[in-house]
Amino acid sequence: MGDSTTTQRVESTVYRRRVRTENKKGASTRVGRSKSSKPAAARPAAAFDDRLIDALVLHRSIGGLLGIWVAMVAGFGVVYWAADLAGTPWLDSDLGGPGSLADLANAIYFSFVTALTIGYGDISPLGPARVLAIIEGATGLLIFGLVISKLVSRRQEELLEDIHRIAFEQRLGRVRTSLHLVLSELQTIVTMCGDESVPGPRLRTRTESTVAIFEGELRTVHDLLYRPHQMVDEQSLESILASLAASLEVLNELLECLPREGRESSVFVNSLRHIHLRAVGICSDCVPHEYAPDLAAWMDRVQTLAEKLG
Repeated sequence: MGDSTTTQRVESTVYRRRVRTENKKGASTRVGRSKSSKPAAARPAAAFDDRLIDALVLHRSIGGLLGIWVAMVAGFGVVYWAADLAGTPWLDSDLGGPGSLADLANAIYFSFVTALTIGYGDISPLGPARVLAIIEGATGLLIFGLVISKLVSRRQEELLEDIHRIAFEQRLGRVRTSLHLVLSELQTIVTMCGDESVPGPRLRTRTESTVAIFEGELRTVHDLLYRPHQMVDEQSLESILASLAASLEVLNELLECLPREGRESSVFVNSLRHIHLRAVGICSDCVPHEYAPDLAAWMDRVQTLAEKLG
């Protein structure tokens, strides 16, 4: 019995160390794999292009993109007007002589019409301005597409956040309910242990199924503490830890009254072993996040009760 207890403690210590190592190195390993999937020569240039595009366009707000569009329109308008100022008109409109303010207003007006792809036809580009007008129209459409994309993606992000939040709350509710049922079932089994009229096979089957369910819910609690996709509020986490501690306490009582054939069942032994390994990893110094003192106290109590299972 002493050798078995020592072996389980060594296994639980190795398990906790392995979990902490995986949590620390998991992110860096995934990043390293994604980087190594590209050829070494292509990575710097591709990374520079991605950073440049992100900085200039993708990471800008909707107001920033609209500002870029207005600046582009004004810039093209000045270019059209500068050509007229240099004596080579690029637009078939000349209201006040080369380089006049009226021609500047016309050039900016033509630039807006082109960027909006309206194309009234009252002013037409000449010579090289035709190519510039095509470039301006295509660029204007691209920027407006980015604006629309950001509007849609913002709404999608809000919907996804709501979906994840609802699913997470439902998951927490299921865990709380399941732990409460496990606790009630363990208490019932402890009461049945003292009843000689209860057949042994029936007691063993009920115990195995309850402990198996307990193992599954404990795995979920373990993942919530070590790999949380979303932080659990303190009230919900305290309720879960309290139910977990109470279930472990009753499970220890069950081990004392359970008949020998029930304790030696392979299903029961395997489930109990997994419960012990996961529960001893729940403590204030084991989990990767800091919690309030009350929650830390519950975690330490869970670990203490789990160590008694060994």
